[in-house]
Amino acid sequence: MAATRYLHAGDKDTSLAFQKEKKQFLSDLDAIATIQASGGPLPKFHSESKTYSYINQLTDLQENEIELTFGKCVGIPIPAGYTSVDSYFNYTFPHPSEEAPQKGYCTVVRNTTDPDYNFSVKLSIERSKALTRFFEKKKLTLDLMHNKGFLRKDVELGYVNVELAYLLGHCEYHEMLDVLNEKRKPTGAKLEIIIRLRYPIASVEHVNVTEKWFYVDHFQTAPDPAPKEKSSKDKGDKGEKAEKAEKAAAKEAKAAAKATKEAAEEPKAAPKAAKEPAKEAPKEAPKPVAKPKEEPKAVPKPAAQPAAVKPAVAAAPAAADDDDDEDPDE
Repeated sequence: MAATRYLHAGDKDTSLAFQKEKKQFLSDLDAIATIQASGGPLPKFHSESKTYSYINQLTDLQENEIELTFGKCVGIPIPAGYTSVDSYFNYTFPHPSEEAPQKGYCTVVRNTTDPDYNFSVKLSIERSKALTRFFEKKKLTLDLMHNKGFLRKDVELGYVNVELAYLLGHCEYHEMLDVLNEKRKPTGAKLEIIIRLRYPIASVEHVNVTEKWFYVDHFQTAPDPAPKEKSSKDKGDKGEKAEKAEKAAAKEAKAAAKATKEAAEEPKAAPKAAKEPAKEAPKEAPKPVAKPKEEPKAVPKPAAQPAAVKPAVAAAPAAADDDDDEDPDE
């Protein structure tokens, strides 16, 4: 609540400090509830008296609003000739002027001398020097009435005058006021009246608060001798674990060193690999040129011409033989 008040007042640092305190208190409460549920011992704590101040503002209201609330009323006298009373209050707020006041009434509560009206209404105001003078001098008038029914004139049982000067330096006015009769004497009835403003009419309201805060010193567990014997073993285990962790870290460091060396050597090998393909390039270049030269060699393959020549050559000796045969005949 205090953090919200400081935040609305514009003090963010103090609001943040209260928020941190609130979170710590809530976490401590949760821890205490858990310990209590498990049957463990409650932690040690101490109390401190804290005093702080803040600027009071009712942020649920607007700057130019005034809220009027009727609460409980006790001891209302029953008017003569009636067995019960049906009561309500009229209000007259003489602002912005007495010629044009703001008027109204609350709901009727029937058949009781101790009604609870629980009625609220918001009226408008204009903050100025004239309003300050109005709150210094004027009063809010409330009339207690008995409802006689439809088309019948109601009976006045008394009235209440509320002095508004208190609101010059305060945001809220809350009192039980006497209901007076025509002779300005108390009737025995009292009305609960509440008047609220966003902030006072003429000044700023500083509120000082003193509270007792409880702080947990530390959370402790029940003493157990058995864990003490295991504590030495746990320490040995922790030592072995630490040694293993150191060895693993050393291995990781060596692996990282090797990785860095390999990363440093890779750039040197890269230019060598780039030079080698440049030297081999001219050797591979003539290969595609030699392939088209072999293609025209396959064109003069037709061996049909020499095969056709062979019979012609063979026919010639045959003819020669015929000539030889003819000679002996001759």
